[in-house]
Amino acid sequence: MKKMYVALMAFMFLLSGVFASFSVSSVTVSPTQASPGQFGTITFVITNADTLNSVQGVTMEVRKSDYITMTNQLVIGDLGPGSTTTLSVPFRVEQNTPTGIYTIDITVYGLSKIPSGTGTQSESKKIASTVKVVVPPALQFSLDNNHLTEISSTNLIIRNDGGIAKKVYISIANSDIGLLNQDVVYVDQLGKNATIPIGIDARNAQEGSQKLQLKITYEDELGNSYNTSRDLSISIKKESGDFVFTQESSIVTGKESKVKVRIKNEGDDAQDIRLSIASSNIQLVGVSELQIGNLKRGESAVVEVPLLANVEPGTTSANFDLKWVENGQSREGTKSVPIKVSSDADVGVYFEAKPTPLYPNSEYTISVTVSNLGSYPIEATTTTFSSDAFELLSIQPEQYIGGLSKDDFSSVQYKVRTKDIAPGTYPLSITVKYRDASGEWVEKTKSINVSVLPQPAQKNGSIETIAIAIVVVLALIYWFVLRPKKTATKK
Repeated sequence: MKKMYVALMAFMFLLSGVFASFSVSSVTVSPTQASPGQFGTITFVITNADTLNSVQGVTMEVRKSDYITMTNQLVIGDLGPGSTTTLSVPFRVEQNTPTGIYTIDITVYGLSKIPSGTGTQSESKKIASTVKVVVPPALQFSLDNNHLTEISSTNLIIRNDGGIAKKVYISIANSDIGLLNQDVVYVDQLGKNATIPIGIDARNAQEGSQKLQLKITYEDELGNSYNTSRDLSISIKKESGDFVFTQESSIVTGKESKVKVRIKNEGDDAQDIRLSIASSNIQLVGVSELQIGNLKRGESAVVEVPLLANVEPGTTSANFDLKWVENGQSREGTKSVPIKVSSDADVGVYFEAKPTPLYPNSEYTISVTVSNLGSYPIEATTTTFSSDAFELLSIQPEQYIGGLSKDDFSSVQYKVRTKDIAPGTYPLSITVKYRDASGEWVEKTKSINVSVLPQPAQKNGSIETIAIAIVVVLALIYWFVLRPKKTATKK
């Protein structure tokens, strides 16, 4: 009987320690994402599970960031037996709050009756809520020159009065106007302002006033996506002339190149066509004028033009001055011809495996370092791992590096395991993809052969040494102790 009483008292003691007379549940934050200066509420439910006794002196205490304004303490009062109350606590995000995720810790206190006695005990319940605060980007677009010709080089000016914008894609939605030699303009990260050189092809557009329709997608710092559009007022003036020029080979910035250019005559028959270039950034090399010859209506010819482009990579315009004879009359004209200048972009790719050497069925870390060997920055750089000898353990084959300035480098790591393979030499490839300064995507694959060695044999040398030593000792004992000795013969 005494043992039963002791066990009952112990049970009541434990029950008094674990019994919770009230609980806090159904915690919600509205809005789930706020902007600086915005108001919100945290709502939660307090329930008294004790149907016989009240929870007395219920209070609330708040711990939070200085960027969040709300009451630090609140007296709620008593909570009747079996009752439930819902609280909505307002808060305000300060106007100077940077983008981020902020935690609000709320502790609810109360006095409840001890189940096994007549006294009261203090209880507390903690809840943690998070408020996402984002400063949305506020982008404005303009052109530094709104007066366009059929082919124009201009600057797209972006002003950002809000938070940082990432992965900005800009395209032209007009059916008769487009970007020259590219589909979209891409900006990896946009702070306050950006000036982006672009080429605009308006050869199919009507002359006069137009609306350039921009389609823009981007993300804020928390990864929220935005889609918007902007209309820019432009005027288009058609050029005179019946010749169409098309670039058919590349030119690298800062290097002399013989660029293949196709010229097509879409007007009347032309004789004695001569070409010179009046642009300062793109110049003829070695000659002042090219003799093209005669072209009938609809005919075309490909000429090699010796050029030197002292411009940054991208599309620029060169003024081609033309002289020819048409219907017996000497004529002159100037055509603005788009010339795409390529970058001298190149990357170095370097490998390092740790630890070494490599054995089958073993884990390793392979570091890949990418360096920018070109004269201009590259952006959106990624690496992709490929090898039949390894399996990746924790990540996808593609890893993101981002932008690299001239002479800059960055490294990524791959956790791998060698497969159950025979010892030998196996290929390992890394494909580096990046966008160069001219806006072109470039891929480069670097392959190496890695040697996988056989697992080292188990060392049994110590056992063999001990065995040999025992044999030697036994031989010595036999020779000096147990061997029958010859009896000396008396003379």
